[in-house]
Amino acid sequence: MNVRPTRENVKYIGRAFEYDGNAILGFSGSGIEFVTCDETITINIAGDETAEKTEKLYDRARLTIYVNDERKYDFMVSSPYLSYDLRCSDGDMIRVVKLSENAMSSAAVTEIISDKGIKPAEDKKLLVEIIGDSITCGYGVDDEMLGHVFSTMTEDCTKSYSLKTVRKLDADGELCSLSGWGIISGYSDDGETRHTEQLIPSVYEKCGYSVSKIFGFNPQKYEWDFKGRRRPDITVINLGTNDASYCLDHKDRQDMYSAEYASFLETVRKHRPGTPILCILGVMGETLCPSLQKAVDIYKEKTGDSNIYTKMFKDQLEEDGRVVDYHPTVVTHEKVSEILKATISEILGL
Repeated sequence: MNVRPTRENVKYIGRAFEYDGNAILGFSGSGIEFVTCDETITINIAGDETAEKTEKLYDRARLTIYVNDERKYDFMVSSPYLSYDLRCSDGDMIRVVKLSENAMSSAAVTEIISDKGIKPAEDKKLLVEIIGDSITCGYGVDDEMLGHVFSTMTEDCTKSYSLKTVRKLDADGELCSLSGWGIISGYSDDGETRHTEQLIPSVYEKCGYSVSKIFGFNPQKYEWDFKGRRRPDITVINLGTNDASYCLDHKDRQDMYSAEYASFLETVRKHRPGTPILCILGVMGETLCPSLQKAVDIYKEKTGDSNIYTKMFKDQLEEDGRVVDYHPTVVTHEKVSEILKATISEILGL
Protein backbone atom coordinates (compact mmCIF):
# COMPACT_ATOMS: atom_id res chain seq x y z
CA MET A 1 0.00 0.00 0.00
CA ASN A 2 1.04 3.59 -0.57
CA VAL A 3 1.01 5.53 2.70
CA ARG A 4 1.08 9.32 2.84
CA PRO A 5 3.29 10.63 5.66
CA THR A 6 0.56 12.43 7.56
CA ARG A 7 0.63 12.86 11.33
CA GLU A 8 -1.84 9.97 11.59
CA ASN A 9 0.73 7.61 10.07
CA VAL A 10 4.11 8.94 11.20
CA LYS A 11 5.60 10.96 14.03
CA TYR A 12 6.72 14.41 12.93
CA ILE A 13 10.18 15.36 14.18
CA GLY A 14 11.23 18.92 14.91
CA ARG A 15 9.62 21.52 12.70
CA ALA A 16 8.47 19.15 10.00
CA PHE A 17 4.93 19.97 8.91
CA GLU A 18 2.22 18.59 6.70
CA TYR A 19 1.38 20.20 3.38
CA ASP A 20 -1.05 18.60 0.94
CA GLY A 21 -0.35 15.12 2.31
CA ASN A 22 3.43 15.55 2.23
CA ALA A 23 5.85 15.87 5.14
CA ILE A 24 7.82 19.06 4.48
CA LEU A 25 11.35 19.05 5.89
CA GLY A 26 12.68 22.58 6.20
CA PHE A 27 14.53 23.54 9.36
CA SER A 28 17.54 21.48 10.46
CA GLY A 29 16.59 18.30 12.28
CA SER A 30 13.08 18.13 10.85
CA GLY A 31 11.87 14.72 9.78
CA ILE A 32 9.55 11.79 10.32
CA GLU A 33 9.76 8.62 12.39
CA PHE A 34 7.68 5.47 12.23
CA VAL A 35 7.58 1.76 13.05
CA THR A 36 7.32 -0.68 10.15
CA CYS A 37 5.74 -4.12 9.99
CA ASP A 38 7.46 -5.06 6.73
CA GLU A 39 10.72 -6.64 5.64
CA THR A 40 11.03 -4.16 2.78
CA ILE A 41 9.73 -0.63 2.43
CA THR A 42 10.31 2.21 -0.01
CA ILE A 43 10.52 5.87 0.95
CA ASN A 44 9.86 8.46 -1.75
CA ILE A 45 11.49 11.89 -1.43
CA ALA A 46 10.84 15.12 -3.34
CA GLY A 47 13.30 17.95 -3.80
CA ASP A 48 12.80 21.67 -4.29
CA GLU A 49 14.10 23.97 -7.04
CA THR A 50 17.75 23.37 -6.06
CA ALA A 51 17.47 19.71 -7.06
CA GLU A 52 17.11 20.68 -10.71
CA LYS A 53 19.65 23.51 -10.92
CA THR A 54 23.31 22.59 -11.38
CA GLU A 55 24.39 25.99 -10.07
CA LYS A 56 22.71 25.12 -6.76
CA LEU A 57 24.91 22.06 -6.16
CA TYR A 58 26.14 23.36 -2.79
CA ASP A 59 22.67 24.46 -1.63
CA ARG A 60 20.74 21.22 -2.02
CA ALA A 61 19.05 19.53 0.93
CA ARG A 62 21.04 16.85 2.74
CA LEU A 63 19.02 14.04 4.33
CA THR A 64 19.68 10.81 6.14
CA ILE A 65 17.61 7.67 6.72
CA TYR A 66 18.06 5.57 9.85
CA VAL A 67 16.95 2.07 10.72
CA ASN A 68 17.03 1.57 14.50
CA ASP A 69 19.52 4.46 14.89
CA GLU A 70 21.85 3.05 12.24
CA ARG A 71 22.41 5.46 9.35
CA LYS A 72 21.57 3.56 6.15
CA TYR A 73 21.52 6.43 3.66
CA ASP A 74 23.18 9.86 3.72
CA PHE A 75 22.40 11.78 0.54
CA MET A 76 21.92 15.08 -1.23
CA VAL A 77 18.55 15.64 -2.87
CA SER A 78 19.97 15.92 -6.37
CA SER A 79 16.82 15.05 -8.30
CA PRO A 80 13.21 16.25 -8.10
CA TYR A 81 12.15 12.75 -7.00
CA LEU A 82 14.16 10.02 -5.29
CA SER A 83 13.28 6.56 -3.94
CA TYR A 84 15.08 4.57 -1.25
CA ASP A 85 14.49 0.90 -0.51
CA LEU A 86 15.09 -0.41 3.00
CA ARG A 87 15.56 -3.97 4.20
CA CYS A 88 14.08 -4.14 7.67
CA SER A 89 12.21 -6.32 10.15
CA ASP A 90 8.83 -6.17 11.83
CA GLY A 91 9.03 -3.55 14.57
CA ASP A 92 12.03 -1.66 13.18
CA MET A 93 12.15 2.09 13.78
CA ILE A 94 12.64 4.16 10.62
CA ARG A 95 13.67 7.79 10.80
CA VAL A 96 14.19 10.34 8.01
CA VAL A 97 16.03 13.51 9.11
CA LYS A 98 17.07 16.67 7.29
CA LEU A 99 20.72 17.35 8.15
CA SER A 100 21.04 20.71 6.41
CA GLU A 101 19.35 24.00 7.15
CA ASN A 102 16.28 25.62 5.65
CA ALA A 103 17.68 28.85 4.21
CA MET A 104 19.11 27.18 1.11
CA SER A 105 16.67 24.34 0.48
CA SER A 106 13.78 22.14 1.56
CA ALA A 107 12.72 18.56 0.87
CA ALA A 108 9.66 16.41 1.44
CA VAL A 109 8.72 12.83 2.16
CA THR A 110 5.86 12.19 -0.24
CA GLU A 111 5.05 8.52 0.23
CA ILE A 112 6.00 5.33 2.03
CA ILE A 113 5.33 2.06 0.20
CA SER A 114 4.53 -0.66 2.71
CA ASP A 115 2.61 -3.93 2.32
CA LYS A 116 1.64 -4.32 5.98
CA GLY A 117 1.46 -0.70 7.00
CA ILE A 118 3.30 1.61 9.39
CA LYS A 119 2.53 3.37 12.66
CA PRO A 120 3.91 6.53 14.30
CA ALA A 121 6.85 6.20 16.65
CA GLU A 122 6.14 7.12 20.27
CA ASP A 123 7.16 10.47 21.69
CA LYS A 124 10.16 10.63 23.97
CA LYS A 125 9.50 11.76 27.53
CA LEU A 126 11.13 15.16 26.92
CA LEU A 127 11.04 17.67 24.08
CA VAL A 128 13.87 20.20 23.83
CA GLU A 129 13.50 23.26 21.61
CA ILE A 130 16.69 25.02 20.49
CA ILE A 131 16.66 28.37 18.70
CA GLY A 132 19.96 29.33 17.16
CA ASP A 133 22.27 30.04 14.25
CA SER A 134 24.99 28.18 12.33
CA ILE A 135 26.42 26.57 15.46
CA THR A 136 23.05 24.95 16.13
CA CYS A 137 22.83 23.84 12.46
CA GLY A 138 26.20 22.06 12.54
CA TYR A 139 27.69 24.40 9.94
CA GLY A 140 30.66 22.86 8.14
CA VAL A 141 31.12 20.15 10.75
CA ASP A 142 32.11 17.64 8.06
CA ASP A 143 34.82 19.85 6.53
CA GLU A 144 37.91 20.73 8.56
CA MET A 145 39.52 22.75 5.74
CA LEU A 146 39.26 26.36 6.91
CA GLY A 147 39.77 27.71 3.41
CA HIS A 148 36.74 25.94 1.98
CA VAL A 149 33.39 27.64 1.52
CA PHE A 150 30.08 26.74 3.11
CA SER A 151 28.10 23.89 1.58
CA THR A 152 25.02 22.02 2.71
CA MET A 153 27.03 18.89 1.84
CA THR A 154 29.18 19.42 4.95
CA GLU A 155 26.42 20.52 7.33
CA ASP A 156 25.05 17.97 9.81
CA CYS A 157 22.89 19.06 12.74
CA THR A 158 23.14 15.60 14.32
CA LYS A 159 26.82 16.33 14.98
CA SER A 160 26.07 19.74 16.47
CA TYR A 161 25.83 20.35 20.22
CA SER A 162 22.08 20.78 19.66
CA LEU A 163 21.04 17.27 18.69
CA LYS A 164 23.94 15.76 20.62
CA THR A 165 22.39 17.27 23.76
CA VAL A 166 18.95 16.02 22.74
CA ARG A 167 20.27 12.46 22.37
CA LYS A 168 22.11 12.58 25.69
CA LEU A 169 18.82 13.53 27.37
CA ASP A 170 16.96 10.77 25.47
CA ALA A 171 14.64 13.49 24.25
CA ASP A 172 12.97 14.68 21.08
CA GLY A 173 14.41 17.84 19.56
CA GLU A 174 12.97 20.81 17.72
CA LEU A 175 15.39 23.22 16.02
CA CYS A 176 14.69 26.71 14.67
CA SER A 177 18.08 27.81 13.36
CA LEU A 178 19.61 29.56 10.37
CA SER A 179 23.28 30.22 9.66
CA GLY A 180 24.34 33.85 9.84
CA TRP A 181 21.14 35.06 11.50
CA GLY A 182 20.83 37.00 14.74
CA ILE A 183 18.69 39.17 16.97
CA ILE A 184 19.41 42.64 15.52
CA SER A 185 21.70 41.74 12.62
CA GLY A 186 22.89 38.86 10.54
CA TYR A 187 26.62 38.33 10.16
CA SER A 188 28.32 41.58 9.13
CA ASP A 189 31.43 41.22 6.97
CA ASP A 190 32.55 44.81 7.47
CA GLY A 191 31.27 45.46 10.98
CA GLU A 192 29.18 48.39 9.77
CA THR A 193 26.46 46.92 7.57
CA ARG A 194 23.46 45.81 9.59
CA HIS A 195 21.63 42.89 7.98
CA THR A 196 18.04 43.23 9.17
CA GLU A 197 16.85 40.67 6.61
CA GLN A 198 18.47 37.92 8.70
CA LEU A 199 16.75 38.08 12.08
CA ILE A 200 15.53 34.94 13.84
CA PRO A 201 12.63 36.79 15.56
CA SER A 202 11.17 37.39 12.07
CA VAL A 203 10.95 33.64 11.30
CA TYR A 204 10.46 32.04 14.71
CA GLU A 205 6.68 32.23 14.34
CA LYS A 206 6.76 30.98 10.73
CA CYS A 207 6.94 27.50 9.18
CA GLY A 208 10.45 28.25 7.98
CA TYR A 209 12.55 30.37 5.67
CA SER A 210 13.98 29.32 2.32
CA VAL A 211 14.97 31.07 -0.89
CA SER A 212 13.98 27.90 -2.76
CA LYS A 213 10.41 26.64 -2.83
CA ILE A 214 9.08 23.11 -2.75
CA PHE A 215 5.70 22.47 -4.42
CA GLY A 216 5.53 26.26 -4.81
CA PHE A 217 5.17 26.58 -1.02
CA ASN A 218 6.64 29.67 0.65
CA PRO A 219 7.18 28.72 4.34
CA GLN A 220 7.87 32.25 5.59
CA LYS A 221 4.33 33.27 4.65
CA TYR A 222 2.69 30.68 6.92
CA GLU A 223 2.37 30.77 10.70
CA TRP A 224 3.78 27.92 12.77
CA ASP A 225 1.09 25.98 14.63
CA PHE A 226 2.31 26.39 18.21
CA LYS A 227 -1.00 25.35 19.75
CA GLY A 228 -1.38 22.26 17.58
CA ARG A 229 2.07 20.89 18.30
CA ARG A 230 3.65 19.53 21.45
CA ARG A 231 4.99 22.13 23.88
CA PRO A 232 8.69 21.69 24.71
CA ASP A 233 9.84 20.93 28.25
CA ILE A 234 12.61 23.50 27.86
CA THR A 235 13.56 26.11 25.26
CA VAL A 236 17.22 26.94 24.66
CA ILE A 237 18.23 30.13 22.82
CA ASN A 238 21.72 30.49 21.37
CA LEU A 239 21.76 33.83 19.52
CA GLY A 240 24.31 36.63 19.50
CA THR A 241 27.34 35.28 17.68
CA ASN A 242 26.34 37.00 14.42
CA ASP A 243 25.11 40.11 16.20
CA ALA A 244 28.59 40.47 17.72
CA SER A 245 30.07 41.02 14.24
CA TYR A 246 27.92 44.14 13.97
CA CYS A 247 27.85 45.28 17.59
CA LEU A 248 31.62 45.00 18.14
CA ASP A 249 32.48 47.38 21.02
CA HIS A 250 29.73 49.91 20.19
CA LYS A 251 27.71 50.37 23.39
CA ASP A 252 24.65 51.69 21.56
CA ARG A 253 24.53 48.58 19.39
CA GLN A 254 25.08 46.30 22.35
CA ASP A 255 22.21 48.03 24.15
CA MET A 256 20.04 47.56 21.05
CA TYR A 257 20.86 43.85 21.11
CA SER A 258 19.88 43.62 24.79
CA ALA A 259 16.60 45.46 24.22
CA GLU A 260 15.60 43.42 21.16
CA TYR A 261 16.64 40.16 22.81
CA ALA A 262 14.42 41.00 25.79
CA SER A 263 11.57 41.67 23.37
CA PHE A 264 12.15 38.32 21.65
CA LEU A 265 11.96 36.60 25.04
CA GLU A 266 8.44 37.99 25.36
CA THR A 267 7.55 36.45 22.00
CA VAL A 268 8.96 33.08 23.01
CA ARG A 269 7.17 33.20 26.35
CA LYS A 270 3.87 33.98 24.61
CA HIS A 271 4.12 30.66 22.80
CA ARG A 272 5.86 28.72 25.59
CA PRO A 273 3.92 29.52 28.77
CA GLY A 274 5.39 27.78 31.79
CA THR A 275 8.37 26.41 29.84
CA PRO A 276 11.83 27.10 31.30
CA ILE A 277 13.91 29.23 28.92
CA LEU A 278 17.70 28.85 28.91
CA CYS A 279 19.78 31.51 27.15
CA ILE A 280 23.32 30.50 26.17
CA LEU A 281 26.19 32.15 24.31
CA GLY A 282 29.96 32.19 23.95
CA VAL A 283 31.08 29.16 21.93
CA MET A 284 32.29 31.33 19.02
CA GLY A 285 33.05 34.45 21.02
CA GLU A 286 32.15 35.89 24.41
CA THR A 287 31.77 39.55 23.32
CA LEU A 288 28.02 39.80 23.87
CA CYS A 289 27.74 37.59 26.94
CA PRO A 290 27.31 40.62 29.27
CA SER A 291 24.72 42.06 26.88
CA LEU A 292 22.83 38.77 26.91
CA GLN A 293 22.74 38.80 30.69
CA LYS A 294 21.50 42.39 30.54
CA ALA A 295 18.72 41.32 28.16
CA VAL A 296 17.55 38.64 30.57
CA ASP A 297 17.68 41.11 33.46
CA ILE A 298 15.60 43.61 31.47
CA TYR A 299 13.06 40.91 30.66
CA LYS A 300 12.85 39.68 34.25
CA GLU A 301 12.40 43.18 35.63
CA LYS A 302 9.65 43.98 33.14
CA THR A 303 7.70 40.72 33.41
CA GLY A 304 8.54 39.28 36.82
CA ASP A 305 9.18 35.97 35.06
CA SER A 306 11.81 34.02 36.98
CA ASN A 307 11.57 30.83 34.91
CA ILE A 308 14.48 31.91 32.73
CA TYR A 309 18.16 31.04 33.02
CA THR A 310 21.53 31.85 31.45
CA LYS A 311 24.65 29.82 30.81
CA MET A 312 27.74 31.43 29.35
CA PHE A 313 30.25 29.25 27.51
CA LYS A 314 33.94 29.85 26.99
CA ASP A 315 35.17 30.46 23.46
CA GLN A 316 36.19 27.30 21.59
CA LEU A 317 39.76 26.16 22.19
CA GLU A 318 42.43 26.37 19.51
CA GLU A 319 43.59 22.83 20.24
CA ASP A 320 40.12 21.48 19.52
CA GLY A 321 40.42 22.67 15.93
CA ARG A 322 38.16 24.60 13.59
CA VAL A 323 36.07 23.71 10.57
CA VAL A 324 34.89 25.92 7.68
CA ASP A 325 34.77 29.63 8.56
CA TYR A 326 36.23 28.90 12.02
CA HIS A 327 33.15 27.03 13.20
CA PRO A 328 33.28 24.41 15.98
CA THR A 329 34.51 20.88 15.38
CA VAL A 330 32.76 17.74 16.57
CA VAL A 331 35.15 17.82 19.56
CA THR A 332 33.88 21.25 20.60
CA HIS A 333 30.25 20.32 19.95
CA GLU A 334 30.70 17.25 22.17
CA LYS A 335 32.10 19.35 25.03
CA VAL A 336 29.29 21.89 24.74
CA SER A 337 26.66 19.15 24.69
CA GLU A 338 27.99 17.67 27.94
CA ILE A 339 27.76 21.04 29.70
CA LEU A 340 24.35 21.82 28.22
CA LYS A 341 22.97 18.41 29.17
CA ALA A 342 24.09 18.96 32.78
CA THR A 343 22.59 22.46 32.82
CA ILE A 344 19.24 21.33 31.43
CA SER A 345 19.17 18.36 33.81
CA GLU A 346 19.68 20.70 36.75
CA ILE A 347 16.95 23.08 35.60
CA LEU A 348 14.45 20.26 35.00
CA GLY A 349 15.46 18.33 38.10
CA LEU A 350 16.35 15.20 36.15
